[in-house]
Amino acid sequence: MGFTKIAESLSAVEVVRRLNRYFCITTEIITRHKGTLHKFGGDMIMAFWNVMVEDEDAQLDAIRASVEMQSVVWKFDCDLKKEEQSPIYLGIGCNTGEFAGGNVGGEDRMEYTIIGDNVNLAQRIESLASRWQVFVAESTYAPAAKSAAP
Repeated sequence: MGFTKIAESLSAVEVVRRLNRYFCITTEIITRHKGTLHKFGGDMIMAFWNVMVEDEDAQLDAIRASVEMQSVVWKFDCDLKKEEQSPIYLGIGCNTGEFAGGNVGGEDRMEYTIIGDNVNLAQRIESLASRWQVFVAESTYAPAAKSAAP
């Protein structure tokens, strides 16, 4: 069951409680692997690497964070099932490339964001990933493979 269906079956307070549990276990992984949390949207987490924190192994760190997140969300979902609650399934997409980052908004509210074709491609890759999958673009995989090589 997708997150929208889960959210429709719970009260708003229960949705927030579930999301906070989920974000608590996943966001720590991103920051520990030198990622920057960008935004949340429902159960979606958007993060980026090698912008706010310099990271020569950004691609490898992003992939490691992604795989670790899948592992902890699987355990989280097992706990949810024991509580007779619907699991949250996670699909992850990784892409590497140039983008623009900066404050966007109006006089009353500004927000830091990242924009560009490579950001859009990352979202499209993520949308193809089903539960328990991490899809990695070649632009991310190739540098990560070099970093991981002995």
